[in-house]
Formats: sequence, structure tokens, C-alpha cells
Amino acid sequence: MDFRKTFLLFSLPFLFSGIFAQNKAINQNDSAGRKTGIWETYYESGRVKSHGTFNVGHPVGELTKYYPGGIVQAVMNFDETGRISYVKMFYETGNLASEGKYIDQKKDSVWNYFSTYDKRKAVSETYQMGKKHGLSYKYYAGGSPSEMHEWQNNLKNGKWEQYYENDQVRIAGGFVADSLNGGFVSYNPDGSLSITGSYQMGAMHGTWTYYSETGEEEFSVEYIDGRMLPNAEMDKRIEEFSKKVKDIIGDIDEIENPENF
Repeated sequence: MDFRKTFLLFSLPFLFSGIFAQNKAINQNDSAGRKTGIWETYYESGRVKSHGTFNVGHPVGELTKYYPGGIVQAVMNFDETGRISYVKMFYETGNLASEGKYIDQKKDSVWNYFSTYDKRKAVSETYQMGKKHGLSYKYYAGGSPSEMHEWQNNLKNGKWEQYYENDQVRIAGGFVADSLNGGFVSYNPDGSLSITGSYQMGAMHGTWTYYSETGEEEFSVEYIDGRMLPNAEMDKRIEEFSKKVKDIIGDIDEIENPENF
């Protein structure tokens, strides 16, 4: 008999048994029907969608998810209980999108979010079991904070500040249950006063004082529940200074987090 044929005949059983053993070691369940060992999921194309190790039904160690094109979408590192994981998520460009901690699949502690364009940290938020709770920041391209909010139980509640790029405070105010409330102060870039006033659950209330660019007081207006009291002298300036307030405050809504997983 030809040696090569003889070798092939003897080798085939071992070859198939090796392939069978390899397949058998993936996507297995224990006697209780729980995932155990290495598990993989796949896209219709056959590419790997996720790869990780399981123990008594929950992931342990590193679990990786992929985009359909094969780029890493997320890398999750689980503790022995499977309840706590430290996660990094990525854009399809491969750049880091966000990183943070999950407890029982709920965001917890500080999460950082990054720009897909220049890779800089754009936002950081503090969570407590899936809800924003603590301080959140937005950042300028240079890395200094542009805005800070305090959150409680998923609502803006507490201190609010905006900053110039030189770290000078631009606005200082506060929120109660997602509504502007309490004292409000805005500053010129040199630190001099621009506007002072107060809010009452989202409405301008009380005395609002406006200052010149040099910080000198120009005039004051009285508000009650968002309505300015009649003031003939100031009627012609209402539109101008209302626009000034809006320009200074800007868009105070939180930006959309750069993740979609």
C-alpha cells in the first residue's frame, strides 16, 4: 500500500475527532442548561458577533463584541460573579467611544464619552445603578471643562456652571427637579458681572440686573413668575436683553452620548 494513502487512512479518524472535540468545546451548556465554557455568536455572514467565556450561565473574564465588518465594538471584563463589568465601547472607526462600569447591566460610577472626530474626551457623567447621580461635565477641545451639572436620581438637581476656555466662570446657577431655580449670575470673560437675577422653578422671578461690558450696572427689571412688570423706559430694550440672556445660557440640554449599542 502507498505510504501516503496509509498515512491518510490512519490520520483521518484523529483529524475528525479533533474537529469534533473543538466544536464540542464551544457553545456548551452544563447539566442545568446554563452556558459554560467558551461561547460565540455569529452574523449571517459567518463572522463572529461575540466571543467570551461563561460559568454557570454568566460571563466571566473578557467578552468581546464585534461589528459586522469585524471591528471590535465592545470589550467587557466581568468579575467572577458576572454582575460587575468594566467596559470599553468603540466606534466603527476603531476609536474609543465610551468607557465605564456596569453593575447588573446598569451604568454605575463615572462614564467617559469620546469624540469620534478628534478622539478627545467630550463628556463625563456619574451614575448610580443606571441613573445619573452626581456631577457631569462637558469639555472643550483643549480638555478644560465647558459646563458642569449636578444630578440626583436622573434629574438636574443642584449646582450648574458654565466656563470660558480660560476656566473663568461664565454662568453660575442651580436646578431643582430639572428646572432652573435660585440665584443666577453670568460673568464677562474678565470676571466682571454681566447679569444677576433669580429663577423660581424655571421662571425668571424678582430683580434682574444687567451690566455693561465693563461691569457697570445699566438697569434693573422686576419679574414675577416669568412676567416682566411694566416699565415704559425699558420696553424698547426688552428684546435686546432677552436675546442676550438666551445667547449666554445657550443650549442647556445634555448632549447625546456617542454610543449606540
